[in-house]
Amino acid sequence: MLLIQGCGPVGMSKALITPEGLGESLQVAIGQVLEQVPGCTMRPTDLSRRLGVSRAIVSRTMSAIKRESVIETLTSIPGPESLRTIVLAASVAGVCEEEVQAAIEAIDSFAEMIREQYGTRTAFNAALSVDHDDAREKFEQANRYKVYKGMTHILGVECKLWLSCTIRMPSDHIEGCEDLVCLTTVAGPSGLRRLRPDMPIYLNHRRPVKHKHGSQDPMAAKPVDIKGFYTHPPAELKNFEFNGQTVNTFNPDIQGKNDCYDMFEGITVHVSDYHKSKPDFLYRGTSTMPDPPAMSLVIDSINHRDVLSGIKPELYVYRTLGRGLAKLKDPARERDLVVVDEEIVDCGMGISKLALSEFPLYTDMIEHICEQRGFHPDEFQVHRIQIPYPVYGFQYLIAYRLQDAEWSKIDSNQERDE
Repeated sequence: MLLIQGCGPVGMSKALITPEGLGESLQVAIGQVLEQVPGCTMRPTDLSRRLGVSRAIVSRTMSAIKRESVIETLTSIPGPESLRTIVLAASVAGVCEEEVQAAIEAIDSFAEMIREQYGTRTAFNAALSVDHDDAREKFEQANRYKVYKGMTHILGVECKLWLSCTIRMPSDHIEGCEDLVCLTTVAGPSGLRRLRPDMPIYLNHRRPVKHKHGSQDPMAAKPVDIKGFYTHPPAELKNFEFNGQTVNTFNPDIQGKNDCYDMFEGITVHVSDYHKSKPDFLYRGTSTMPDPPAMSLVIDSINHRDVLSGIKPELYVYRTLGRGLAKLKDPARERDLVVVDEEIVDCGMGISKLALSEFPLYTDMIEHICEQRGFHPDEFQVHRIQIPYPVYGFQYLIAYRLQDAEWSKIDSNQERDE
């Protein structure tokens, strides 16, 4: 049992208590109470029946006190009132008063720390998670899941996967164009499912926008047919144009849990002066905003070895609600940047590591697109960001700084000269 100077084995000094000390005290005190419940094993079902307490609460408590990290114990354990219910039930079942009192004192200290130092349990968990990677990751994912569930219920729609895939490769020569790159993008939801018959569902797909420097012409964009690689039937949509966007309505009959659809949009476009930077244009990259709420977000940036070579990409996440999509590095949108723990993963050359359980034919689709233009998948460098339960209304960007590309070319030339 935790010993704190001047307190004895069961007391806890309010002046000296820390979250780490509190977590250790809860682990020990509650663990000893549960171990001493007479005529019972340490299985959640047995303890639940013996104490007359919810199995879910007992199971969560036991799982929490077994964590190696005391901070994870604090952020995952049920609240003080639930813990008191368990301990008082153990007292009635015959656990000795000394062990019960030690547990009650630890629980009281837990409740006081939440109330006096943090105000709410949510604030308590958030504050403790900041400096502890494992706890922070679980805390953030749990809260992203709550947002996901809430928005699916409100909007009446969900998808298993939101995919944004950009494949960049050298383009065929076009007269008058230099540094020409062919971009094929595939984006949209897989496992799209309507949940509420009373809610009309609108899904926006933006037409490729002409770049202000004149390097990208929307009329040159061509659709890419990838329906042969779909996991689910294509979504049946009705669409209309509004304010430069194609607005799709998705309102199928609701028949069951397996009533899922795919709705990817594939486009190929040619862009000139791809590696050329300007004072107000320093980045290339991929931007996406999942719509509808998604269980998983995957952004793949797949670059031929001659495109954006040697640049380490950066991840930016923006809040968009009320302000629209952000332009990268716009000073007016800096306050909308969100700090996230997820990092871009360098998957190396080739597509062997890109398999997706939600999209079994995904790598086949990438191979098909590459080979159509005369390239082998092993010639491509891949960067990926994968986020469970991305926050609805957040914009995610993978960006490559063009200045880095210029320096990379200089370094490569120097190496060749040497």
